[in-house]
Amino acid sequence: QAFLACRLIPLDKRPGVRPIGICEVIRRIIGKAVMGVVRSDVLQAAGPLQLCAGHEGGSEAAVHAMREIFSDSATDGLLFVDASNAFNNLNRQVALRNIQYVCPVVAKVLINCYRSQAFLFVGGKTIFSQEGTTQGDPLAMMMFALATVPLIHAVKTASTTQAWFADDAASGGRLRGLRLWWDALLRVGPAFGYFPNAVKTVLLIKPALREEAAAVFADTEVNITTDGKAYLGAAFGSDEFIASSLADKVKAWVDEV
Repeated sequence: QAFLACRLIPLDKRPGVRPIGICEVIRRIIGKAVMGVVRSDVLQAAGPLQLCAGHEGGSEAAVHAMREIFSDSATDGLLFVDASNAFNNLNRQVALRNIQYVCPVVAKVLINCYRSQAFLFVGGKTIFSQEGTTQGDPLAMMMFALATVPLIHAVKTASTTQAWFADDAASGGRLRGLRLWWDALLRVGPAFGYFPNAVKTVLLIKPALREEAAAVFADTEVNITTDGKAYLGAAFGSDEFIASSLADKVKAWVDEV
């Protein structure tokens, strides 16, 4: 219990609060040592779709892949999915069982760290961590990556191309294919502890397809836009949206300097 206990920092997400665990130094050292040994096994198990497993330039790869897909004439749009507090909602029991088959070499250390509740200390009180991963644990990103591999394969469709970086999922293709992918996420995701949030999910489409997109996603709360959307720090969409996003970033850098 002492090894797994963490100090807790509540991060204001505006709206909502994200709990960040500050682990004991020895846990961080052991976690990084383990990652140094098993990294190649984890990369092979995660494959090319879940890019947060330690891939070099993983987020950049996801951005370039989605940008290339969106520029294809056969693509109607990109669907950028937001999940509700995904790291903390991850179903531990399902994740630990699946990881025994997805990447057996790391199963034992993850089971030892996550099969029982951990103590999180904040403001003189104790909160029990019973689901999800501890953000701040060096093994957390690896565990989340491996836990979502079966989910990624379960929602795969023939008419869409998807890319994931942790809980940030994106898919490109025809509108009806994107709707099938979205419905599959809603149906399969909760069993893994992945709860898509339609209110924060954005469908970026090409200008001529707004009416068709509104019809295909009529009974959902997915936001439809032709302007643009930020994904993993990169801007997608119209030239005006990209220029505005870049200007905002430059202004923020100038203010910091």
